[in-house]
Parts: sequence; C-alpha cells; structure tokens
Amino acid sequence: MTGLQVKFGEDWVDLKPIPGAIVINIGDILQIISNDEYKSVVHRVLANPFQEPRVSVAIFFNPGQRENSFGPLPELISDEKPAVYRNFMYKDYMGRFFSKELDGKTLTNYYRVSNQI
Repeated sequence: MTGLQVKFGEDWVDLKPIPGAIVINIGDILQIISNDEYKSVVHRVLANPFQEPRVSVAIFFNPGQRENSFGPLPELISDEKPAVYRNFMYKDYMGRFFSKELDGKTLTNYYRVSNQI
C-alpha cells in the first residue's frame, strides 16, 4: 500500500511514489474547459502506512468570477471536435459538488452533452 490510489475499472491501483516527484491530479473543471483534452482521475489517498514523512496538499481551482459561464474553451471546439460539455455557471457546479454523495463520482457526466456519451 502506497497511499495514493487511482481507480482503474472497478479496482483501486496503488501508485508507486517517485522520490522528489510532484503529482498533479487534473480536476473536473479542467477536463470540462479542455473539452476532454485533459482527463480528471478518480483517486483517493489512504493514511500513510510508512514511517517516512509524506506531504499532501490539495489545491482547488477557484475562479474570482463565479457568475461567469464555464464550458469548453472556444479555441478547443471545431467541426471535427464539437463541444463535449455544455456551459454552466460555476456557482451551480459548486452547489452540485457539495450536495452530491461522497461516492468518488465526478460531475463531468452531468454537464456532458447528451449525444457525446
């Protein structure tokens, strides 16, 4: 057991730590605004089973303009690659995020354009 695990199918897979490495988990918002160019990963962090110290820091995207509309960046949409997600208000996203069950499921499917599933 290493601490950081990612979901692979129905299983949780341990990720082997690399000394000096920084791991960045892309969140749902970046997946949505990148129109699926970057993917969010379902992950979890278990209690540190080792004696060596480990530092984990969670940092969240928090835009100053919460009243603005968010969705795929126009530069990433074309006839060949249409929008995978619909636009939404950030405050709506946050309301859904904090009211959903803690089941590890992302909100990307909620904002996905229905014909792109």
